[in-house]
Amino acid sequence: MRAELLDHLALIVQEEATDSAAPKTKISVLRKVTEEQAAAIQAAVKDLYFFTSGEDLYNCYQANMVELLDSVMEFAQLHFSNRQKMSDLLDEMSFSFSRLLLNLLAMFRSFLDHGSAALTRRFGIDSPEFRAWQAAQSAEYDGYVSYRFFSNLRNYAQHVGMPPLHFSVDQSTEREGIRIGLDFYRDELLSNYSKWSRHAREDLINGADKVFLLPLLDEWSHCFHRLVRSIQSIRSDAVMASVEKILSVRTEFKVGLGGSIAMMPEPKISEAGQLNLGIRYLPEHKAQEIAQGTFLNALKDY
Repeated sequence: MRAELLDHLALIVQEEATDSAAPKTKISVLRKVTEEQAAAIQAAVKDLYFFTSGEDLYNCYQANMVELLDSVMEFAQLHFSNRQKMSDLLDEMSFSFSRLLLNLLAMFRSFLDHGSAALTRRFGIDSPEFRAWQAAQSAEYDGYVSYRFFSNLRNYAQHVGMPPLHFSVDQSTEREGIRIGLDFYRDELLSNYSKWSRHAREDLINGADKVFLLPLLDEWSHCFHRLVRSIQSIRSDAVMASVEKILSVRTEFKVGLGGSIAMMPEPKISEAGQLNLGIRYLPEHKAQEIAQGTFLNALKDY
């Protein structure tokens, strides 16, 4: 069944509220466009998802990272407040830390897999774009212990179980506050999982008895941000023609600068007497952000 054609341009303006009245939304149907014009605009809008889907996955990863780090602060606050028995608190936070780390590992794997799938669908597996993405991942894997560790830890979690994260509390009379240790035991990791990659296994064998989480998280986060910058640069270049199409609509159809542009089908009145508009806004703001490189500029220091 053919999708309903959005063949009308509309200008939507929301008036400011006054002391005596709520804000009003004014919708002006500007004109009907041809089927070819409508299809071109709708295709450009759909194409922006190629970029924004990567941005959404980045935001999910970041939210998981923030939640994990916030949980450490929460533990410190609960410890000082003595609102729970220490044994109960330790059991609760041990589970919480492992769960949040598992979520972070899964989100990172999703980011890599979705990125590879998106580039393969759009450009092909033998394309320069996909090869550049693979090279970027290889550079991080070859260059950073943290990247190798977390890549393998994700496989550990998939095949063995929850990440075996241990934590300790050091409260000294010689300094204010407490020190929270989050770490893995090297021998436990190696004995529980036999499929560490060769380089990751060497990292563990040649390293300390304890693998401290927070310093590795910091380095790994930098690796992640470089990968985000790499793939989003590819995505940005790919959608730039669609960005320009969306940003040209006002000029092409002589629409002023005020309000928001939307597309809609032929307005219809239902049997109940209600007007069905089916409005879909043009993502002008997002297109402008992509054109200006707002997201990529935020990653330039990594």
